Amino acid sequence: MHSKFAVFDRQYALVGSFNLDPRSARLNSESAVVFENTKLAGRLADIMLSRDLGYSKRISEAAAETFEAPQDAIYRFRKSLGDVFEKEL
Repeated sequence: MHSKFAVFDRQYALVGSFNLDPRSARLNSESAVVFENTKLAGRLADIMLSRDLGYSKRISEAAAETFEAPQDAIYRFRKSLGDVFEKEL
């Protein structure tokens, strides 16, 4: 199982395996728990900031636009293949 979590205002948190896509909602047996607990949500936020953020990189608006409309022909082809199966993924 691959898990995810999100923290909101160090007060609310979501922990689970659920993805924000139609497949998770309709087909996969994935779930998530949402809770209000300042101590636990704060700890999850600290973990993310101290460990996970180091593996992140800032994405500029230009980079995001390139992702949506790639110039590279091979990448554009790969993206179009993904579009074909988007409803299944």
